[in-house]
Amino acid sequence: MDVGRYFWIFVLLGIALGLFLPGPGTLIKPFVLPLLALLMLLSSLSINLGEMKHCARDWRTTLFVLFVQFVLVGATAYIFNGFFPSEVFLGLVIIAVAPSAIATTFLSELFGGSAALALPLTTLSNLLSVVLTPLLVAVFAGAQVSVNPLGIAQTIALAVVLPFLAAKLVVARIPSLEKPLLTHGHGINTVIIALLMWGTIAPSAAFIFANTQLMLWLVIPGLAFCAVPFVVGWLYGKNREESITIGVTSSV
Repeated sequence: MDVGRYFWIFVLLGIALGLFLPGPGTLIKPFVLPLLALLMLLSSLSINLGEMKHCARDWRTTLFVLFVQFVLVGATAYIFNGFFPSEVFLGLVIIAVAPSAIATTFLSELFGGSAALALPLTTLSNLLSVVLTPLLVAVFAGAQVSVNPLGIAQTIALAVVLPFLAAKLVVARIPSLEKPLLTHGHGINTVIIALLMWGTIAPSAAFIFANTQLMLWLVIPGLAFCAVPFVVGWLYGKNREESITIGVTSSV
């Protein structure tokens, strides 16, 4: 069975498990980094180095994605100032100006985009978040937050750089392993996404049920944070593949 075809079912399953079976989900936390590393390794197998270098040189697209991801989404969050308590609004701004999720590379490829373009965009987004996230939180929310640069560097090294190098090693030295990993990669990564959803939501399950009305209202800015950058990114792309990649990278 091609599990990747049922991506959204697995996402909903991960959310449901996080909400209604949070106990086991809290045990996933220590394995988040290894799971992300495995996801990145499988996503990197199909990336062509020449194509990735070409994508990385496209500085206009890079600047556009960074602007949309940090500034435009941050401005979208600012629209909700006054609609939520100050601490909730601060949380919205922090989420809005956060960098791309590491899983973006897989998601871009899954939906028909380019992993070779998504990977450098995601990596640069996370590196620059050390400066951009605190700066934009101060601009949009008037608050100060600290970002651990060593923690971000460690995460990028362990969950992006090393898995990417391991994937290239597999392609070069163990070609017999490459084909089965490529064949089942989307399915494995889909299961990983479900596990990450379960592990992420589980610790907050009690809070979510205790504040159901607030959670329902937060769906509105949550959808805006995804829809606005995706549409803008889609319109910027020169072709369908690039539109999907920029849209996903800007909004996830």
